[in-house]
Amino acid sequence: MWSPDGRHVAYAWDGEGPPDVYVKEVDSDAPAMLVYQTPKVDFPVAWLPDGRLLVQSGRDKAVVALDGSVAEDVELPDTSVSVLNGDLSPDGQWLAFMARDTGRLEVYVQPFGRRGGRVRVSTAGGVAPRWSRDGRSLYYVQERSLYATTVRPGASFEHDPPEVLFSADRQIEFYGVLPDGEQALIVLDASNDFQPLQVLMNWQARLP
Repeated sequence: MWSPDGRHVAYAWDGEGPPDVYVKEVDSDAPAMLVYQTPKVDFPVAWLPDGRLLVQSGRDKAVVALDGSVAEDVELPDTSVSVLNGDLSPDGQWLAFMARDTGRLEVYVQPFGRRGGRVRVSTAGGVAPRWSRDGRSLYYVQERSLYATTVRPGASFEHDPPEVLFSADRQIEFYGVLPDGEQALIVLDASNDFQPLQVLMNWQARLP
């Protein structure tokens, strides 16, 4: 997960037990820094505009600095909300995440750092929400299609109906929208690229 300034990458590593959160400076030979470690499964969720990280540990959340200190002054999402594959808006005001309130995964947005209710964005299922660089668009995937909704700035979260930007012949596994918002890198499910394997038993009996 790239930092907003492009100087660091945050990731989870399980080389010494359950995953912990590390940060690596990309233009340095210095080893990666361990910034968050608990006995639970820890992973980074999003970078805050000030360079701190929102991390999730089991069902708990925390905001941590690169020196490992944990902030105590940030209103965090309810612990019942898992923000795996979540994303924080560039201004740090809105958290996009997935939840199963309807019985299937949908994309929601709620205030970050302050109290407020959630707003459902997707209409027929959705995963992997991602904000545009300017925070004016929110993207998500629904099976084989990449959707986008235009976000209207204001004190409350308001958005236009989602529209399909791209549809593929296979399920979209991963994606990333380029900073200009005009192009996206799409990784498709490769399972259909493989041909069935046939095994012939007792083949010697068929020889003349």
